[in-house]
Amino acid sequence: MPEHTPDEIIRMIDGMEMDRSEVQDRMDQDFDRYNLEPYQGEMDEDGEPILDGYKKFTANDPRTTMNLALHLGSTSKRTIKIHKVRDQRDQREINNMKELFCLGAMEAIDERRHHLMMPTLQEGLFSQCAFRGRWAQRVLLVKEEAEEEEGEALAASRQDEQILAGIGLENVLPESDTRTYIDVIDWDPRNTYWGMGRHGLDWACNKSWKCADDIEAEYGVRPEGAGPSNSGEDRNKDFAIYDFLDTTDNVVVLEGGVELKKRTPHG
Repeated sequence: MPEHTPDEIIRMIDGMEMDRSEVQDRMDQDFDRYNLEPYQGEMDEDGEPILDGYKKFTANDPRTTMNLALHLGSTSKRTIKIHKVRDQRDQREINNMKELFCLGAMEAIDERRHHLMMPTLQEGLFSQCAFRGRWAQRVLLVKEEAEEEEGEALAASRQDEQILAGIGLENVLPESDTRTYIDVIDWDPRNTYWGMGRHGLDWACNKSWKCADDIEAEYGVRPEGAGPSNSGEDRNKDFAIYDFLDTTDNVVVLEGGVELKKRTPHG
């Protein structure tokens, strides 16, 4: 697919945001009900309040009902099953290993999300579905150089490699001092946009807002027009960020067309 310039990305996403404004307003209203925003009454067809002079109160039914649904969903038992009745024994053993891999991957994802002070994957998925009616996550398989404090874990993996080699399973573990992990970050479905191609999802973009200090700390770039670093002057001023991924690259753009992260190929 052709590369989108930063200005094209901003123009495309802002246009889709305007087209979806009614849906986003409905999402905001639903979330306000959960947060027990005070009830203000109803309007007639002429925009006149029809409950003037009446006492109004805000019921907590939306919150209690949603909390019950979130509890039931986030604590439900996860079942991963690959089962084919006519599979031979060898194939069944392979299916069992697939199931164990999936269970281990989900545990690893939840452990990383815990360190990032995020809810478990199951809680995140169910909350998004309940509040927004859809879900959106950015999922990456990240390989990077291991840090010094992980040296003991790497030494243990070398021992595991020797054991595996002794039973004929060479080259199962990585040779270099690297680590690989699955990174699953929640994207707010309200502010996530996407496009479809011939073979499925063609691109996706999440629009978020951060203050100048947070942007500078994460990307090393201070937005134009922001006050001095760490002055606290811009804590109440947010800047739009567009995290754009297509089938080949990822680029992060700041409002105004500034690239916070240069276009980077996947892999």
